[in-house]
Amino acid sequence: MAHISGKYELESQENFEKWLVALGVPEAKANLMGKSKTVVEVSVAGTQLTMVYPARPDRAEIKNVITLGQESEVDTPMGKNKVNLAQDGNNLKGTVSGMGKTMNSTFAFSASGFVDTVVLGDVTATRRYKRI
Repeated sequence: MAHISGKYELESQENFEKWLVALGVPEAKANLMGKSKTVVEVSVAGTQLTMVYPARPDRAEIKNVITLGQESEVDTPMGKNKVNLAQDGNNLKGTVSGMGKTMNSTFAFSASGFVDTVVLGDVTATRRYKRI
């Protein structure tokens, strides 16, 4: 999995708050979550993808281990979700189910970072992360 392991910081986003509201997050909370400067450490060992979101003053560390090609349970600020991601070159693609809804998800990795895209109904949210 070339270009996937590393530490990343959120650089920009589009429609993230709109996506949170479509997911069922109250608008005031979605606005606060949209202002967060997310950092994530990603590592890969075989078919195990680990994503660690370091602790911040408003929450504890979040560590998720995903088995590629199988449904895995992950923790998010909105609660537990189920994900099923598969590798396609430098991309991870699949579905995420949470808060009673299912959406398509893609992580497109490159040497400079990755783009996280989620689609829920007619709302597409994109978050761009730079490698740090």
